[in-house]
Amino acid sequence: MFCIFLRHIVFLHFFLCSSILQAASIVTANADNYRELLTRLKPGNTLVLQPGVYKKGLPVHQLHGNKDKPVIIMGPSNGPLPVFSARLGHNTISIINASYIVIRNLELDGQGIAVDGIKCEGNADWAHHITLENLVIKGHGNNQQTVGISTKCPAWNWIIRNNTILGAGTGIYLGNSDGNAAKIMFNIFPLI
Repeated sequence: MFCIFLRHIVFLHFFLCSSILQAASIVTANADNYRELLTRLKPGNTLVLQPGVYKKGLPVHQLHGNKDKPVIIMGPSNGPLPVFSARLGHNTISIINASYIVIRNLELDGQGIAVDGIKCEGNADWAHHITLENLVIKGHGNNQQTVGISTKCPAWNWIIRNNTILGAGTGIYLGNSDGNAAKIMFNIFPLI
C-alpha cells in the first residue's frame, strides 16, 4: 500500500513540475517590452504578443530553436492581432541567421513605405526552418521592388502557409536575381 501511495506522490510531483516548466516556456509581451524579451528566447519558448501597435519592427536575428523545440513568436489565436507598423529604413520583420522559428498570427502594415514585410536579409549567412503562417501582410506596395515576403540569402526548409498578402509591389520573391541566394526547399501553401 505504501508503494502505491509513494508512486502516486512521485507521479503528482512529476506532473506539477512538468506543468510549471511548460508554463515557464510561454512569455507574454506587449508593444513596450517585446524587444527585450525577444533577445532572451530559447528553444521551446513561445513569445505571445498582445494586441496593439508595435512600432519598432521584429528583428529575428541570431535566434534559434531546434528541430523538436522551435522558437514561436505569435499573436493570439482569436481576436485582434498585434499590428507591426513599418518604419523607414527597416524591413518590418527582419531575419538574419535564424533557425527553427515559427511566426504566426500577426498583421504587418507597410503604410506605403518602401520596406519589405518579411525579409531574410542579404547580409545574413542563412535562415532555415522558418515557418510563416496566418499572417496578414498589407500596404507593402510602395513600388514593384517592395515585397511581402522576400529571401536574399541562402534559405531552406521554409513553410509559408495561410497568409494574406494585400497591396504588395511583389507578393513573394524567394532567392536573389543573381543566383547567389540559393533557395533549397520552400513549402508554400495557399495564400489568400
